[in-house]
Amino acid sequence: MLCSACMKKKKVGLYLDAGPACGGTYQYNHLMLEALMQLPASEYEPVVFYGSPHWQSLLEKNQIRGQLIQVPKIWQKMAGLWRRLKFPLSFWHHFAKWGHPLARAMLKEQCSLWIFPSQDAYAYLMPVPSLAAVHDLMHRYETRFPEVGAKKEYARREYHYQNTCKWAKGILVDSPLGKEQAMESYQITANACHVLPYIANRYIVQIRPSIDFDQKYSLPKKYLFYPAQFWQHKNHENLLKAVAICRQTIPDIQLVLVGSPKNHYQQVIELIKELKLEANVHILGLVDEQDIPEFYRRARALIMPTFFGPTNIPPLEAFALECPVAISDIYGMKSQLGDAALFFNPLDVKQISETINLLWLDDSLGAELKNKGKTHHENKGFSQFNVHFQKIMEDVLFKKYRT
Repeated sequence: MLCSACMKKKKVGLYLDAGPACGGTYQYNHLMLEALMQLPASEYEPVVFYGSPHWQSLLEKNQIRGQLIQVPKIWQKMAGLWRRLKFPLSFWHHFAKWGHPLARAMLKEQCSLWIFPSQDAYAYLMPVPSLAAVHDLMHRYETRFPEVGAKKEYARREYHYQNTCKWAKGILVDSPLGKEQAMESYQITANACHVLPYIANRYIVQIRPSIDFDQKYSLPKKYLFYPAQFWQHKNHENLLKAVAICRQTIPDIQLVLVGSPKNHYQQVIELIKELKLEANVHILGLVDEQDIPEFYRRARALIMPTFFGPTNIPPLEAFALECPVAISDIYGMKSQLGDAALFFNPLDVKQISETINLLWLDDSLGAELKNKGKTHHENKGFSQFNVHFQKIMEDVLFKKYRT
């Protein structure tokens, strides 16, 4: 219960700094924006800044007042140099107050809290009280992947998360396991670490594909779907090997891949040729945001052999769009999805192929997974997310006044 002293309306800011190419981080920015705008207007006044011009049309469409703050390259370079040299951030905060355009704009708003959902450095570079997201700490738990475990990248991430956890007023994590890992890694107190489980964005069910969808993509009538940037940890390699096994008994097996080229893209292309899967695998690159839901709707199933967790957003999107799900049995995935998905060992190509066979051939299983996924989505949707979010706002802003 909140006492009368803390009932004064609080101004809360949100900084959006991720575009569609950022995958799950971009989806999380959407969730934060929706949740912020649903806070009781009698208690909260939202302020939205954005660093990517992509957000302007979305904010205007939803009649949300936002301000574009583009940081000059000179300030970006100075901040990068400051971090590389590991100068004290307390000095940077004092310096930024007087010249950094984003810092000055944020201070001018006099918000009680700024939310940073993109895992960006502004969560600790800006001299404002912050609530910062830590989506995963896989650089500590999956060091075999160079995109997170290479020496320089590991050091960069360690500096980033150490300072995020040191300077932020609160930390947002995706799951109890995410909280456990954050506390274990950076000695965060339990009260400062807040679990806010991912959900599918509401807009993913509402938006419709572009008029020329069929002309743009020419999708097969029946296919498995994997939306993922081509990082090594996304495990396209074992998925392709599994598809090659399945093709021996299912010659018309089809797999559709969408996502930006990353460090493992060329190896994926070469493996497709080596396995002679050119007629079975369709790589469409980064597709339009409004078209992604239609890929789920038409897919036989989502197949996701990732090595990263603790949890993930795509299976929740699939649930919302009544698309069956099969995913890696890693970290917190079973806790997140329960019995609404099939699980497999992402290292076991044979097990992945057996899962694909089930998804492709068993219509009754597909129908069962659709129903379970739909129920999961309905039981853990936006209303529940908003309740959690508002509770976190109260804890971060008012906890010292609680009675």
